[in-house]
Amino acid sequence: MDWNMLVPRPRRVETAEGRFRLPEVFRCHAETEGSLAALQAAMDFVGYPIRPVSRASEAHIRLRHRALQSDYYSMEIPPDGPIEVQVDSEHGTEGAASAAWILAAGIVAAGATRKKAANAEHTEPAAEANASGSRDLPAARISDGPRHVWRGVMVDSARQFFPLPVLKRFIDLAALHRLNVFHWHLTDDQGWRFESRTYPRLTEIGAWRDDNTANYAREGGYYSQGEMQEIDRYARVRGIRIVPEIDIPGHVRAALAAYPNLSCRRTELAVPRRFGIFEDVLCVGNVEVHRFLESIFSEVAEVFSGDLVHIGGDECPTSRWQECPRCTERLRVNSATDYTTLHADALRIASRALAAAGKRPVCWDEALDSAPPEEAIIMCWRNPQAAARALELDHEVVLCPTDRACYFDHAHTSDPNEPGRIGVCSVEDVAEFAPESHVPEDRAHRLLGAQGNLWTEGLPFGKWLEYMAFPRLAMLADTLWLRSEEVAGAGERGPRIRAHAERLADIGVNVYRGPYSEVSS
Repeated sequence: MDWNMLVPRPRRVETAEGRFRLPEVFRCHAETEGSLAALQAAMDFVGYPIRPVSRASEAHIRLRHRALQSDYYSMEIPPDGPIEVQVDSEHGTEGAASAAWILAAGIVAAGATRKKAANAEHTEPAAEANASGSRDLPAARISDGPRHVWRGVMVDSARQFFPLPVLKRFIDLAALHRLNVFHWHLTDDQGWRFESRTYPRLTEIGAWRDDNTANYAREGGYYSQGEMQEIDRYARVRGIRIVPEIDIPGHVRAALAAYPNLSCRRTELAVPRRFGIFEDVLCVGNVEVHRFLESIFSEVAEVFSGDLVHIGGDECPTSRWQECPRCTERLRVNSATDYTTLHADALRIASRALAAAGKRPVCWDEALDSAPPEEAIIMCWRNPQAAARALELDHEVVLCPTDRACYFDHAHTSDPNEPGRIGVCSVEDVAEFAPESHVPEDRAHRLLGAQGNLWTEGLPFGKWLEYMAFPRLAMLADTLWLRSEEVAGAGERGPRIRAHAERLADIGVNVYRGPYSEVSS
């Protein structure tokens, strides 16, 4: 294997003579528990047991924390060992995870994994290196660090409920690509997955919908607060921050099915069976809704350890507000005439609850159509103009444009046999995505990075998630890791990504293996 063929590609690699023989058990000396846990997680993925040792002289791997300036980590792999890893003290667990998972990526690339990741439970028996691989790694010196601080993926658990093993496997694959944000879409019209102890009907009713088949009366599920904390811990060890999303004030039909009094009409509603945009939204003129938002976002802040919570804000019609006496009165009290100000009102209520818990909001770019909370990060999905507007207002920005770039629920090609909805996003399209091109140069410091979005209507299985994600997510991860001058289009990166896709397939990932563009084969 060649360290320069990994995805994402390390920033600087100096090759050396010889090869490091992989031991049966990695003896590890780490200066912090976080570094040790990060290495344990990565080696568990490839099937190598870790044994901590108190003496650095006895270790196969030594992890030390130092000030490295622009690098997250540096790694020296001499033929006779030990592997020396310097982790930047400022980046802590994320830096240790980056080093640990590139080592795991090297083991995968060498065909030396001792455990196949063939299913969500990771239960396939251990195996020796495959026939084409070896049990050693090329000697090298690696210095590495990403360009962007937000390298993310969004998974929609609202349209389809995924059990914890599926999510953990996907988080492992995200860590293998050195992603550091897992945006977890937990609520929408079609399902409410967040357990609320204050509003239990949200999951008793809102977590389930009629699937319209003869075999099952309903489908769905939800995550207990303990399960969500388990996922939060699992991701954190792997250098990944969970950003949970509770989508308000629109996309709330599941919540309104549970609590009709939170809607303007206060009529009985069912959890929808179809996707789309629905007229019934939270009644912002109702003080009960204010208490609901304060309570829910306070609970979310308690469950998740990260400092960011996504509060939605997308695709919210105003028609119900315009016919609602309470909302009209709220508008009058606020000396406003535009009903979109109620949208900003709802986001501010949620943001205040988060601020009281030391958290910061993230919003979809529709928040710019009213008045987004000043402290909010704006996630721009509709068009490049949204990013420009957000930056003019001095917001930090995350890009995830739907136009043939970052929406991985779209089909890989226009072939009618390919799964996917609404549009096309080829691997080549992802390769051509250049985040910096969407922002003015003098505002580039406010661009945090980008992410791929996986909406899941019609994608009920973890293996289907993998098929839609890879290798497009791998290509995006490569873009977000490399410096802008190092990023090339699909023509140059295609062979490296395709070789990487074959390695993913070798460890059991259900990777897409078709054309990388509409014109290539």
